[in-house]
Amino acid sequence: MVVRAACLSPAQIDALEAVLYQMLTPLGQEELHEQVSYCLRELAENAVRAVRKRRVFRREGLDIAKPEDYRKGLDLLREEGAEDAASSGNEDDGCWVEVAIAQYPGQIGLRVANTGQMVALERARVAKRLSAAQLYETFDEVVEQVEDDSESAGLGLVMLGMILR
Repeated sequence: MVVRAACLSPAQIDALEAVLYQMLTPLGQEELHEQVSYCLRELAENAVRAVRKRRVFRREGLDIAKPEDYRKGLDLLREEGAEDAASSGNEDDGCWVEVAIAQYPGQIGLRVANTGQMVALERARVAKRLSAAQLYETFDEVVEQVEDDSESAGLGLVMLGMILR
């Protein structure tokens, strides 16, 4: 099953989680639903935020790869707040978020993608968060160490990494 949209709403993500449960049940893996759903939701919400970020940068004529423009764009995103991302884009701008859930013999596959090409700063932040997931034993340890408030703190990615290890 593949869902591609200009933006995914919380209700659409909820529906994808329900599909995930239906795929885990025949495998006898219902107990994994909460953890795998968390991963799905975190990845999907990050993909939506990335698309929204790129729409704001494009609208404002900012170059996401330039550090000074990046800071300006993040400030604009903060000013706009957590408005409904679905209302800030449309199907015609070429941006999309895609979630694919596939069932294979004895397992499922999950893929989340979007049109946003990560820039070096974003890749470094994600790598730092995922490596933090390997360094710490508890989430409390992670929270004590994170001092990055330039965007979201990335704690969801750390939690995702901890769940998957």
